[in-house]
Amino acid sequence: EDRVRDLRVRRSCLQRQRHLQPLPRPSSGRPSVLRHCRLRCSWRQGAAWEGGGGGGWRRSASVAESVRAIVPGVAAVCAVSVSSWGQVDRDSCWSEFAQGFAASDEARRLVSGCEVVLGVDWSALDVVRCVRKQQSPPPPFVYLNFRVYHTNPGIDDATRAWYADRERATCLEADSVVALCRRDLRRLEALYKDDEEPADRDNKEQPRGFVLNPPLRTDIQALAAKRHQESDGSKSSTTSKRKYLLCCCRWSPEKNVHLFVDAVCALADELQRANVPVFMCGSHAMAEYADGLLAKLRSRFPSVNFGGSGDDDDDDEHKASDDAADVVVRTFLNAEQLADVFEASMLNVHPPTYDAYGMTIHEAAAFGTPSLLHSQGIGAADRLTSGEDVLLGDMSSVDALVASLRRYVLSKEACSSSDGVLRRIGDKARETSMSFGEHENGLELLEIVKKTQS
Repeated sequence: EDRVRDLRVRRSCLQRQRHLQPLPRPSSGRPSVLRHCRLRCSWRQGAAWEGGGGGGWRRSASVAESVRAIVPGVAAVCAVSVSSWGQVDRDSCWSEFAQGFAASDEARRLVSGCEVVLGVDWSALDVVRCVRKQQSPPPPFVYLNFRVYHTNPGIDDATRAWYADRERATCLEADSVVALCRRDLRRLEALYKDDEEPADRDNKEQPRGFVLNPPLRTDIQALAAKRHQESDGSKSSTTSKRKYLLCCCRWSPEKNVHLFVDAVCALADELQRANVPVFMCGSHAMAEYADGLLAKLRSRFPSVNFGGSGDDDDDDEHKASDDAADVVVRTFLNAEQLADVFEASMLNVHPPTYDAYGMTIHEAAAFGTPSLLHSQGIGAADRLTSGEDVLLGDMSSVDALVASLRRYVLSKEACSSSDGVLRRIGDKARETSMSFGEHENGLELLEIVKKTQS
């Protein structure tokens, strides 16, 4: 309880600074795959400060303490301070991070003699090169790609070319390339296969390609198992309390949340007649974009309950107002509250036309909530297969999404039948989601590392 109170104080202070940073979650006690690893972390200055009684501020914890809280037993941690990291993109402090690493005697000493280097995305390339230059022969490099940046929607040609060059260089530096889904791996392979500039590879063979889907978080997995056990193992997707049409996604243009808002606004009268409230949760990174969506919702629905967080002291008041609202919007939910929302939702709509994976699809499935997603370009479809674990639709058209919602949410056949589509998909999705957690993901990663070293 003391730890929870401490985390809430820290979160409250961060919210006052308008910086929402992820906080360490307690370890499950399972032996960690990262045990004996040495971690390099970028640490935005001022990201973990607490307010003093006299209005002063003090550093609440070092990055080493924060990492060790997440991964007990990690061998060593080296923190490289940068001025302001922000969103990881072309304009972030990736170059400053590399320069700080190169200038740190402690950092260079820490990584000397390492057996393998794992680097996340193109932003790690300069640091990886610095590490590999210290040893002869250089340690193998496993490139962990969490997003294919050069395929981001809405970027100009010059930015797209810049990302493609960086990602190509990272692939050519790597001994293995690991993507979150098959489509992303194909896109990365297109950058370097049949390369006409063998000098970039220093006569090395082309990197080996692997796909490693993200795992269901341990805390979500344990919570889903507990909830299922408490319900006596009954099929969670058939419970009568499921009422919401859910969209659990960050509010930003690339997540295509405006398509979902346009669709529910077009169906406002039908949703209200069917007594189907809308629940939206996700961070609001762009104020102007979010304000526009809220304005549109308020123009079509009589009651929109907007709250910055479901973790406030007036939680009971939030719940009471949620029950009376046509649309509920939350920018933050903790794991317990997110579980409550999933268990109260009949369908989760994931509107992006491209997503490297889509973890909320995986998490919703753990609680028996089926998801509707675009027919292509969503990484989670690698594991949650069409027709069995997820529903596929067309997220490039408002009319197409409206038709899908009428079919799966508003039709009597979909909702009233004990053998309905949503029930069948939700039950199967839960089994698939719960079968791939952090332990299973870690074992697959270890196998990739071993193959890279061989």
